[in-house]
Amino acid sequence: MAPAGPVRKSNPAIRSEWCVNYLNDRYGSPAPVWEFRQAHGCC
Repeated sequence: MAPAGPVRKSNPAIRSEWCVNYLNDRYGSPAPVWEFRQAHGCC
C-alpha cells in the first residue's frame, strides 16, 4: 500500500481500489479469493 501514501488508511475509496488492484495482480481477479473463502466457510 505504500504507493497510496498515508491517506490510504483514512480514505475508504483508495483502500478499496488498492485492494482490488492487489487481488487482480495476485490472483487475476477477486473471484478466486471469494470462491475459496465461500468454499471453506470463511467470512
